Amino acid sequence: MADFYDILDQLMCWSEILPLLTIVFFHFFNKKTPPFRWILLAVTAFLGGIYEFSSSYLPEYVSLYWYYVFTLLEALGIVVFFSNYTTPKWRWGVYAIFSIITILLFTTTSVEANYYHFGWVCLMELALTLYGVFAWGKYRFQNITYPTLFHDPDYFVIIGLVFYLSACTLYYILYPQMIQFPNDNALFYWIILPFSIMIYGFSLLIGTLRILKSK
Repeated sequence: MADFYDILDQLMCWSEILPLLTIVFFHFFNKKTPPFRWILLAVTAFLGGIYEFSSSYLPEYVSLYWYYVFTLLEALGIVVFFSNYTTPKWRWGVYAIFSIITILLFTTTSVEANYYHFGWVCLMELALTLYGVFAWGKYRFQNITYPTLFHDPDYFVIIGLVFYLSACTLYYILYPQMIQFPNDNALFYWIILPFSIMIYGFSLLIGTLRILKSK
């Protein structure tokens, strides 16, 4: 079983790293570069993958800060990604509120409490994403650019983000209960969460390839 976890962990990490490596490859060898909103989202995924690769070698307290600091950057990537479909006034106002609440929820008094609070941060990030998704959907219905949704590179990112953030939200909000049931906690932490991150990473990779090949 340990080998299965190791393979899943490797796939999860590489799924986050590959989108940025793909962008770098196309930039140097094909002279193609995606819009900045794609680059920023790929950078945040890359950082997440690097952290997952190295987390077991880092001091325990690093994780305490990492989740919150990384989420602020990831949420910024999400806001910028949907910037083509939202108004500046609303998107930056929402992100400012998100950042303030995220900082206020952070605590170093208890790891368990911190992870539970992080569940609400994930819920806010999911809400921020859904706000962007609705704005994207409204724009797409008014401007039919692609014959089907599967031809739209943004669509793949949306699928991945919703899967990933929904799983994170559920796990961390239920964290106080999860740690009381080791088998359920292991199932969610070692299988469901990695799969949801893989879906996001590979969805971002597919969307990245589509937008690069369309240039």
